[in-house]
Formats: sequence, C-alpha cells, structure tokens
Amino acid sequence: LVNEKLKKAQDVISDELIQVSKIQNGLLPSSLPDNDNFDFGALYVPAEEVGGDYYDYIKIGPNHYGFLVADVSGHGIPAAVIMAITRAIIHSYAHNVFSSGNVLGNVNEILNDNIHTNDFVTMFYLIMDMVTGKCNFASAGHHPLLFFDKSEMMVKKINAKGRFLGIFDKVDFEENAITIDTGDIIFLYTDGLTDTMNNERKLYGFERLITKLIFYHNDRCDSIIKHIMEDIKEFAGGVPFEDDITIFMIKRRSCLC
Repeated sequence: LVNEKLKKAQDVISDELIQVSKIQNGLLPSSLPDNDNFDFGALYVPAEEVGGDYYDYIKIGPNHYGFLVADVSGHGIPAAVIMAITRAIIHSYAHNVFSSGNVLGNVNEILNDNIHTNDFVTMFYLIMDMVTGKCNFASAGHHPLLFFDKSEMMVKKINAKGRFLGIFDKVDFEENAITIDTGDIIFLYTDGLTDTMNNERKLYGFERLITKLIFYHNDRCDSIIKHIMEDIKEFAGGVPFEDDITIFMIKRRSCLC
C-alpha cells in the first residue's frame, strides 16, 4: 500500500514537471529575427526536466532589438518560476529603452522587491542597432560575451561590470559598446557550457570553445552551434550535463555599405 501511494505521488510530480517544462518552453522565442543582414542561432538544453536558463530577443524600436541570455541560480521548479518572472519583467520594461544598463537596473529593482529567497539571476543584455551594427551592452554578473572579430581572426572576451539581479537594492550597471561588422560573431551563453565536465572532472572551458568558433566561423549560426554541441558531448564522454546549457548567436553576414 505504501509503495502504491509513493508511486502515485511520483506520477503526480512527474506529470507536474512535464507541464512546467511545456510552459517554460513556451516562454522561449518560437522563432528568431528574420533579417537580411544578420544570421541568428539559439539553443536551450535543460539539465533536468525544467531549468533556470533563459534566452530571448525583444524588438525595442523600429531598428533596434534587445538580445539576452540569463541564468537563475539553483535548479528545478523554483528556478523556472524565477525565470518566468524575469521574462515578464523584461518584456514589460525593455520596450523603447535604448540603454542596456537602465534595463538591467529596472529588472534588478523589481526582482529585489519581489523575490524573497537567496536566489539570484545573472544576465547579459545587448541592444543592437540593426542598421549600423552598433551595440551597447550590460552584464549582471554574467560570463563575458565572446566576440569573433573577422578582421583579426580572433575571439575576444568582452564584459561589463555589474552585480547579480535580485540580491542588492541599488546596482550600477556599467555599459559598454561594440560594433559588429561583416563576418563578425556575437556569442552569448550560460556557464553550463564552459563548465561541462568529463569523466576526469575537467572543465570544457573557453579555449576549446574559442577554437571551435574560429574553425567554423564561415558557417551559419545553427551549424556552428551544432558543431559546438557535438564537441561538448564528445568531451563529456557520456557524463550527464550538471547544468543547463544556453547559447544565443548573432552573425553579420552582409555589408550595409
């Protein structure tokens, strides 16, 4: 009798996780921007049925889009709930705001007022002028952006200072800028990618990732992501991912001369 009750309870939990997973997947973009000058690619791989990673894009003006990746501390349903709240906030406050630092400041203030746990959110938020390729960006304690510079054939780590979202009352978010030219790539991701471990508990790390970005830079974004994920799985050697993996890529494919 006890075993039957346990099984019923497990079935209920399993069904609820499936429902939460469907809801969460529904919060991610159903498609990526359609633009003649830029190619886009994205991937979300939760380590469990539900996770705390998030990627998105928001049209914030006639020629401007906001692009982001975020990572909620912790796992499971609590992280998924905070991710959903974060998404609702940024969709409410990002429109017509062309300062990435101001957007993160608003998100932090509202999260801090409403999330009364020890959880926090890291986020990298980038605003791009789709005509000029000029970008401004801010980071809330997130991993650096990887920028493939075609003119120099190298990948640069670019960051901005800023604390986690939802922990501190007032945070100033540093705002930096880059311009994406023909052949350049912007690579946003969560730490589940670089922190993937193999059987020897070694990290996948940046060097291997950067090598793949350079080697496949002529490919479309979806193809580059596919090659990177194949390499990560080969590196892990069957070890299950311990954290969610999220990637969002932007590649400029034509000149706006």
